[in-house]
Amino acid sequence: GLPDRLTNIPGAYSKISSILKDNTRDLNRIAMLSEDKTAARFEMAANYEKLANADSVLGRYDAALEAQQEALSIYGELHGDSADGAEAALASACSNRGSILHAEGRYEEAAEEFRKHPLLPFNSNQGKSMLAASNGSIGLVIPFLNDPKVRKLAETYSNDPAIPATLRAQFKIWLGFKADNLIENGSFEEDKPLAEPQWTRPMEGERDDRYASDGKYAFRTGNGYYVLNAKMEPDKNYLFLCDVYLEKGSGEGRFSYHLGPAVGQIPQNWFYGKDLIPTGGTWNTYSAVVSHPAREGRMVDNLIIRLWLDKFESNEPVWIDNLRLYCLDDFDLSAPPSEEKNLFQKFWSFLFED
Repeated sequence: GLPDRLTNIPGAYSKISSILKDNTRDLNRIAMLSEDKTAARFEMAANYEKLANADSVLGRYDAALEAQQEALSIYGELHGDSADGAEAALASACSNRGSILHAEGRYEEAAEEFRKHPLLPFNSNQGKSMLAASNGSIGLVIPFLNDPKVRKLAETYSNDPAIPATLRAQFKIWLGFKADNLIENGSFEEDKPLAEPQWTRPMEGERDDRYASDGKYAFRTGNGYYVLNAKMEPDKNYLFLCDVYLEKGSGEGRFSYHLGPAVGQIPQNWFYGKDLIPTGGTWNTYSAVVSHPAREGRMVDNLIIRLWLDKFESNEPVWIDNLRLYCLDDFDLSAPPSEEKNLFQKFWSFLFED
């Protein structure tokens, strides 16, 4: 939705949508001036996806699906040209289309969209691209896990020896199998000092029991960013997850995360998550896979995690919960499922309070 100060302006939604569409068209014209046409096409597709997400937040779902289809068409062409990264981008774009359909309430169509998701058809030669496509996808998968066919596929892949072990570990975690969380007090259940905000002005934040995705507590905050550290070893793959909640959709608010494999406090590289628009009234689960090669004299020993919140209104609190970091290479693929509800069951229980 829009900030309260704009909701009463007649035609505000359609006007803002029209402005965004014009801006996207102008940005894409500029992009096509680049000599690197492949990079320009990727940028154009990304611009269409941003437009689709904005229209979805505004509740203009037909416009959102139209923009998302433009992105899908470009990614499809890039994939046909065997462009690096196109397969992962196409998979992510298909998931985003499913999310828009789900947000509109078209659940059967959304479930069907996921069944034909490029991430699902698998053979042993697709492991690398499939792992890349899985980045950030958990929150997109969750709404479909009540579908027995989708769940059965996840279970099948989790036990398929032809699939890379790190990807099988992700499927196991989705299905509720136990794993060691490397982030201490990631669910804010313990009343201990929390991460200090790193910001240019004071920002309020507190442990709160109004909403929680795991346990009884979450962290209630607003604009700014927090820095956490967790143990990390070189040449290993890690899965990071974070849950975010808003009471209602935000017109401008964005959430993102930055992951930096580091030697001490010196990051060796940064993995930047894109600006995310959390859906209001439900927990949003975001994820990323990160790794760093062993390099003589610069062996990473920890991961710097920055959680960034920006452009939220002063009366738009944000709840953060269930921060997790799992080493996929250390995961025991023979471990039994957790007795706790898995990610999918938690999502469904939250929606229907069963």
